[in-house]
Amino acid sequence: MIRHRRIFQRTPLSGVGSPTVLLGPGFVNPGITYTADTNLTYFDSTGTLQTAGVNTMVLDYDPSTLALRGYPFWEARTNSIRNNTMQGASAGTPGTMPTNWTTFTALTGLTRTVVGTGTESGVNYIDIQLSGTPSSAGTYFINYETTTQIAASNGQTWSGGAFYKLAAGALTGISAFDHFVAEENAGGSQLGGGSITFTPTSSGLAIQRQSVAYTNVNASTAFEGAFVRLTLTGVAINITLRIGLPQLELGAFATPVIKTTNAAVTRAAPSCAITGSAFSGFWNIAQGSLLVSIIKASTDLSKIIAIDNGSAGLTTNGIDIDIATTTQVRTLGFAASAAQWSIAPATSFSAGIIQKYAVGFATDSIGFSPNGAAASTDASAIIPSSGITQMTIGNWAGGSFLNGWINSLLYYPVRLPNASLQSLST
Repeated sequence: MIRHRRIFQRTPLSGVGSPTVLLGPGFVNPGITYTADTNLTYFDSTGTLQTAGVNTMVLDYDPSTLALRGYPFWEARTNSIRNNTMQGASAGTPGTMPTNWTTFTALTGLTRTVVGTGTESGVNYIDIQLSGTPSSAGTYFINYETTTQIAASNGQTWSGGAFYKLAAGALTGISAFDHFVAEENAGGSQLGGGSITFTPTSSGLAIQRQSVAYTNVNASTAFEGAFVRLTLTGVAINITLRIGLPQLELGAFATPVIKTTNAAVTRAAPSCAITGSAFSGFWNIAQGSLLVSIIKASTDLSKIIAIDNGSAGLTTNGIDIDIATTTQVRTLGFAASAAQWSIAPATSFSAGIIQKYAVGFATDSIGFSPNGAAASTDASAIIPSSGITQMTIGNWAGGSFLNGWINSLLYYPVRLPNASLQSLST
């Protein structure tokens, strides 16, 4: 099942007719085949965290601004924290922490109270009150997993995050809040780690997700951990901290939260493509133009659009748009197993904001315009005249995922003029 069938319209360019709309806000072309599991979470237009249905394309919104980000495309990830939905917690003083969670401090004079659990804007949370006068300045830890549970090794990069909110009380007596990803030895002792310092506010929980990435550097690393540390100044405190959906995933950047209850959960990567007659019904083998609008969450290298035959691969006969370096976008073309063009304009790629790319292709006439820049061209390239049977969207051959969102994707069956490419990508 695919949602969002409302027609997306765009004013045709003079003299070239209307494009084939493959993706647009509220419209998914019926020729697209999309498969995905049920572990993808996204924010709807109200800023509420939802879980997508199986094989369902969804529109994701920024929970803070409610601005549309687009259709999400993420690589496979596993949340290794076994219980981020607060299973097993019960209210009381001290109350019962969620299963597998612990707290630790060497200080005395503090009282911990589990106030309760709930859901705010779709985010499962627990409220933990910490009050009293600590015996001295020091630290208080809330661990989201046991220290010898998540296997890890030297050189791996892990990303961890959680939602935090000041639910009640005040920040008095607390000089810092730090969310940590830590490497641990075989006995569970911390060897090192990375952290992000933050200040929780009373604003909505869904807009206060903190995340940090850390690369293990110790040869003795055997496990990975995630926790929040409160640094206390030694004066009286009374704070209720709301914590939502902590996550720890093997990867260089945080991805949408994966809900767990009693075991690690993997979100599989989706497949999105147009193949067979659905593809040949609109594709012009002689010439064409593509316009794609994206937001990428990270600066990793990845494919945006790939057009090939699905077996011999892009480097036999194919056209693509990809992120070639952490700062640069590129279009590539191959025909008869020979590279035909590689255009990487000087205009920088930027993560986290809307990027628009327009490429036009015909024999000896390739043009590529990123973000309204004048088209960079190649006048000595041929385009593949055969062996083109499919378009993959947001990935290539099941890998190299966009790790972000596609807002719109349009195809023109003609090679648009360079000025039109520039206008479309503005």
